Amino acid sequence: MKFNISAGHNPDGKIACGTVNNTLNMKESTEARYQTKKVVEYLKADGNNANNCTVDNGTGQTDVLNKLKTKHNAHSVDWNVSIHFNDTDKEDLKGNEKNIGVEVWYFDNKKKPARREECRKKAELVCENLSKIGFTNRHAKPTTGLRFLKDTVDKAILIEVCFCSDADDVKLYKSNRDNIARAIADALEGKKYVKRDNKMDKVIAYVGDIDKVAATILNWKLKDYSLKDANSLKGKEINNLIVVGGGAANLLQGAKEKIVGKDRFETVKKVSEYIDKI
Repeated sequence: MKFNISAGHNPDGKIACGTVNNTLNMKESTEARYQTKKVVEYLKADGNNANNCTVDNGTGQTDVLNKLKTKHNAHSVDWNVSIHFNDTDKEDLKGNEKNIGVEVWYFDNKKKPARREECRKKAELVCENLSKIGFTNRHAKPTTGLRFLKDTVDKAILIEVCFCSDADDVKLYKSNRDNIARAIADALEGKKYVKRDNKMDKVIAYVGDIDKVAATILNWKLKDYSLKDANSLKGKEINNLIVVGGGAANLLQGAKEKIVGKDRFETVKKVSEYIDKI
């Protein structure tokens, strides 16, 4: 699947940045960018095509929205997603053991009822997934007033993860940042969220018997690394990941360390060169 994901607003400290609650040390623009980055990573790790369309150089609110429109509409995708955090005048800075929760907006396009229903279902699935982490489900909400939803050519939703001005929301968010990103990515892929152990360390990934040869040679040198077929690693959060061969590189696009040749022989050669540098 193909996705455009962006964080709302300019970065913190700039004009037209998101809401900031200094008491709870919660900054919308910073956290929206963190979530966007992680969601893109998870989507790519699952074999999807995901673009980060965040705007960091807007001259004002209108300019940010104009640039988001240009970035999102530059790619034909299955879903456009904007990630935000909510705010309310009724602050709860001490906590009352009740969070306000998550809501997701979609365009109320009555001229295209089938598309409208697709967007409603996707928005509702995001809410359901985040409610499994503990957020109150404020459900999918239709609107005709949000520019992002009106401007995007392909289907779109706007996620308000939780409230920056509620102590219980912030506490739950900060203890589940990566789980939240995983739950959003799952919903975008059409899956219900199930909490799992996503974290691994020191992995050499390959696909197929041919690239396994080169990966095994590397594993002889890096004995503290585990050797894994990349197909078994989708959705995993892996520190110190090395992918060997084009098949693994395509599956795990978020990997920073890639050893890929134009054919099996060049891949083995590149592995040897990599070992010499260790």
